[in-house]
Amino acid sequence: MGGIWLRYNDADATVSDVAQLLADSLGDGDVELAAEWAGDSTAGGVLVAAAMGIGLAPERLRGCLGCDPLGALARGASVSGSAYVQVAAAARWAAAHAPAMRAALVSTAPYADAGADAVQEIAFALATGAETLRWLLEDGFTPADAAAQVLVSTTVGRDLYLQVAKLRALRLTWRMLLASVDAPPSALRLHARTAWRTKGRRDPGTDLVRATVETFAAVLGGCDDVTTSPLLDAEEELALGMPLGSATQLLLREEVGLDRVADAVVGSWYVESLTAALARRAWEAFEGIERRGGMTRELTVGAVAQQVAAAAERRRRALLEGDLPIVGVTLHWAKQAMPLPHRPLVVEPDADPPLRHPTDVPFAGDTLFALAVNAAECGATLGELARTAPAHPPALRAPALVPWRDAELFEAAEVSA
Repeated sequence: MGGIWLRYNDADATVSDVAQLLADSLGDGDVELAAEWAGDSTAGGVLVAAAMGIGLAPERLRGCLGCDPLGALARGASVSGSAYVQVAAAARWAAAHAPAMRAALVSTAPYADAGADAVQEIAFALATGAETLRWLLEDGFTPADAAAQVLVSTTVGRDLYLQVAKLRALRLTWRMLLASVDAPPSALRLHARTAWRTKGRRDPGTDLVRATVETFAAVLGGCDDVTTSPLLDAEEELALGMPLGSATQLLLREEVGLDRVADAVVGSWYVESLTAALARRAWEAFEGIERRGGMTRELTVGAVAQQVAAAAERRRRALLEGDLPIVGVTLHWAKQAMPLPHRPLVVEPDADPPLRHPTDVPFAGDTLFALAVNAAECGATLGELARTAPAHPPALRAPALVPWRDAELFEAAEVSA
């Protein structure tokens, strides 16, 4: 089964814009569909309305609505203080109308793109997951139903063994988290994506190899599905990016035979010991976040931004000192520079919270997402949906995590030269 992962960047995007992207891929209904947008959870209504607009009934949808308010907060977006109501509303709608869809997204992309290390990625995912599960449990979901509404998504970088161990450690610790709320371990669904930040402006052939290694690591680490994004020119990304990504996965499955062994690295002392070390350190970091008040507090007071900045500085130092070489950039330079196709999901912090809702007009949490779908069908843009989110409690703000790529340090030197 194939899949599509949409990352919304344009607040002016409408149903027709999204439907145009989906029309050629969702006709048979056998495609997993997931979305991500650096804004409030009501934006998932655009995804649903677009699918319905091309004739796909909600009950045939599979994938994730992409409700990730804490991820949006980490990127610097203003997020409604009632974000938990929106997540619960989307989960209620999904359970009633699209049972194969998960409403909530727990993504490590904002942290990985900004330079977080493997331990931080796992810890932040666990803390975000714990907060999301609490929202759903408080709304009346059973532990099993709440866990089944969450999709976990993590990035996969270029260090093969570290990334394999990271995914395995994330699976292990997430199951520990589910056990702590009496949810079944089988509720975990882990999505992996090849990393944006490991790619450069030069040597697309090497970046394609990097994407292949990252996909290989994702499968060995035990992901349930993977998104492969090779390096291509921005104007050719839709035309060639999807076919090359699919071809990479097919090559690993058919020619390498990754689907023939259930767990190819089990029993490896190095991988197992590295997995245990990452899991232990990440769980300790997660417990620290919980003791200090949870992920929302850690984001809003700037603690997460400080930790990620420290990790990013350590990585920059290793890159500049040659301890972390980059093939095609610091080793075996490409003869001809190529443009960078991928762009991170970035939202500039708003001068004023774009969240307005009449204080004298009540809203029902269980119908909020359905209203968002209806508004999207009537032509509302992603930005307009965000502005209709309830304004009480006040909007949440956090220092924005700044995405950067490993190769940027050396590309800047080339430009200045």
